[in-house]
Amino acid sequence: MFDVLLRPWAVYRIPLKPYAYQSIEKKRGTVTTMQQFLHGYQGNGQLLSVTRMMDAEQWRKKRMGQGAEYERYVKAVMQHFTDRRPWQRSLYVVLQLSAVQRQFPEVDLSGWRKTGETLKEWANVVGRSVQEQFWYRQRGELEMTRVQIAKSAESLQFSQVNHHLHGERCFSWEIEWLMKRGFFRGLELEPELMLQPEKMREVRVKGEKVFLRPKKSLQVLLASDLASEEKMKTWIVHHDDLEEDGRKSYQAFFSVVDVPEEIDTVGDEWLYALEDLPFPAEVSIHFQVQTPHEAAGGLQRNRKVLKDQKREYKDASEEAPITLEWAGKRGRVLENKLQKGMPLVWSTTWLNVSASSRKELEERSAQLHQLYATKQIRIVRSPADQAKAFQLFLPGSSMDKENRIPMDPKFLAASVLHGSREIGDPDGDYIGRTLHRIPVLLDLKRPMSKELNRSGAMVLVGTLGSGKYVRGLCFLFQIISIVW
Repeated sequence: MFDVLLRPWAVYRIPLKPYAYQSIEKKRGTVTTMQQFLHGYQGNGQLLSVTRMMDAEQWRKKRMGQGAEYERYVKAVMQHFTDRRPWQRSLYVVLQLSAVQRQFPEVDLSGWRKTGETLKEWANVVGRSVQEQFWYRQRGELEMTRVQIAKSAESLQFSQVNHHLHGERCFSWEIEWLMKRGFFRGLELEPELMLQPEKMREVRVKGEKVFLRPKKSLQVLLASDLASEEKMKTWIVHHDDLEEDGRKSYQAFFSVVDVPEEIDTVGDEWLYALEDLPFPAEVSIHFQVQTPHEAAGGLQRNRKVLKDQKREYKDASEEAPITLEWAGKRGRVLENKLQKGMPLVWSTTWLNVSASSRKELEERSAQLHQLYATKQIRIVRSPADQAKAFQLFLPGSSMDKENRIPMDPKFLAASVLHGSREIGDPDGDYIGRTLHRIPVLLDLKRPMSKELNRSGAMVLVGTLGSGKYVRGLCFLFQIISIVW
């Protein structure tokens, strides 16, 4: 994906790990996977935690049984689905490919002819760079050579994401869904996907160069007949195409402006706590990972400023504020971590809640405030910043540098944004639901499939009289029917 400045971004879908029902060692391992990824990454990125509305009819269409008993089973499952949690959480990571640059030619001054060729090649590179800065980007044309360089850089980035987080590449329809999702928050509808490469761009050939040029404004294609309106603390989307009288959905955005200095790896999962809310809440985190030596340079400059401030108070025969003493102690702790190889993460975190009415939105906003007040985390519903916050939830958007917070990679990983309360398989037979009303599906063929490639062994655990024997017989009969 390329933004308006032709900077390439790679979008990956991160599978959520079951976190609620794991041991403490397993939970620490889940946190460590995200921490290791942040330690190995350098540059700008974005974490998008979004929700998808579940449709029980899709589950019904995939069933292929027959008979009265089967119909009774499907009817009972559909009744259970009506009392379920009607959304599922998905996590995406959007990473900027910073290595996509043209290679400068080698300098060869061994003779007059070699020197002339070198100067000519350098003049062409500088000329193309100046051209891109002033007209190339305004036209929106994308040179195919830049696309090929981006693909090479993405292949290296994918290996890192797949190794640490088991991420998968996103298709074009998933990126379109992420862009349109913001207009449908607060509704039980999913956006209609209609964009095709033929509708969005055309290929142009100029001499030996091949360009991709957009046909229409992407904003017009995405918004379609929708209209958005910004109030002081609310973002309203008008859906005039849904009903004759029109329909509105309401959204509120919150910025995380203060976090505690220390947080436990297990027990204080500050973003995983959103799973406790009885309504969907979404998260957008922009982060920038600095190497230890880059962060150490900025720390040294800040320590010099701190010394100058202390000297001014001393010369004025005044007592220095206690906040300066605390800043000095925290700076020494941070310097010790940087010397041991820890990178520094700058991040901005925005939360979103949505509803179909203004009254419901205010009730959900109050619950969100109450949740984070107990965790010593201050969130602010910033006035007149709702439109900016809506754009920050788009994939590949720029970081809000005014509210960014420096933190340890362990702190961001301990939010457990990549954890979930869901268990079971993505599809299969309905076998029950969790305490949080999440349906649990079981696909007996999935362990032996190419996706997992594991053994089909199964263990049933429960107290006396909990139905382990009956459930085991049911599984046995299902396996026999599949084989037969």
